[in-house]
Amino acid sequence: MSDSYEIRSARAEDAVALGGLLQRVFRATYGSRIPDQILESYLKRVFGAAQVAVEIAQTPQFHLVASFEGCIVGAAKLALGSPEGHALPNSVELARLYVDPIWHGKGVAQALLMKTYDQCRKFGFKNIWLCAWEENRRALAFYQKHGFEAFGTMPVFVDTVRFEDILLRRSI
Repeated sequence: MSDSYEIRSARAEDAVALGGLLQRVFRATYGSRIPDQILESYLKRVFGAAQVAVEIAQTPQFHLVASFEGCIVGAAKLALGSPEGHALPNSVELARLYVDPIWHGKGVAQALLMKTYDQCRKFGFKNIWLCAWEENRRALAFYQKHGFEAFGTMPVFVDTVRFEDILLRRSI
């Protein structure tokens, strides 16, 4: 397999494939901690093709995909706002950075992250923040490697299932 992939803005026609990727990665990361009935309902509601299409249509420039031979292998999403209880002026959230596990270690996540920085600069943001599950050591190591620093924690819920996430930020 060649490691050549393209990073581009998501398009409406990506909704089904993008939703599928988001569901697979979310299931692989969190699925063992969430009861099946809750997980399946959540995946359909949050990562279903219709919802993904709505998100892309609302702010297309904030949704990026990495594709290889026409298949989506990674995705990033930026979102406006600060975490509750924290004022982060001139910042934007990296709400998602998902890469198909078979593409881990091939530079996809780093390329997506660098492209999100470009988008942030384009729109005048000076800082980027995110939350990562405290048990997702791979993600935490990745973000720390790329200059993110912890500044707090926050609970994140998948319906009634609580996760404790670490808040991370960096300047761009």
